[in-house]
Amino acid sequence: MACRKAWHGECYTPHAMDNFFHHVAVHEDGFDWSTPADLLCYKEARAGDHLLTAFQCDICSFPNLQQRDPLPDLPRDNLLFCCIRRSNLDALLGREPSTVRAKLRGVKHLLRMWTKVDIPPPLPPIGPFPVQDSLGLGVAVAMLLKTLEAGKYHKGHQQFETVRNLGHLPRMLTWLQ
Repeated sequence: MACRKAWHGECYTPHAMDNFFHHVAVHEDGFDWSTPADLLCYKEARAGDHLLTAFQCDICSFPNLQQRDPLPDLPRDNLLFCCIRRSNLDALLGREPSTVRAKLRGVKHLLRMWTKVDIPPPLPPIGPFPVQDSLGLGVAVAMLLKTLEAGKYHKGHQQFETVRNLGHLPRMLTWLQ
């Protein structure tokens, strides 16, 4: 069953435990080049993000990975919720804001046109997804956890170029079977 919970983009923010590294554009002299929009980058979903990304909320994603309901007092479960939220935010925020706004405008326009002629919107249902990791969330969680380990160049995190190779391993393991 779908949980039927809805998120406003502005309400979908990082988990309280989220301490994942975020790159900030810095001049070679150390001057911070970030803009006000950069301050929200990867920290707040936007209206329309769900139209461009296969999205399932944290509450529904957890059983897909664990095959059980979460236990709120278990630190592992809280860490997994944090990783699920970060993975979702990274996926949702992977496109430029102008692209998301344009897609949202287009969908709203289609809905107005269909309403004018009383056609039910011929859109496929967005969920619920099957109770399994059909979106690759387990690999995303492993990659996020790997970024928290000390790296070769940074003591507090590993660079994406190091971690991204983990994403290929599950596909390679299926070839071995």
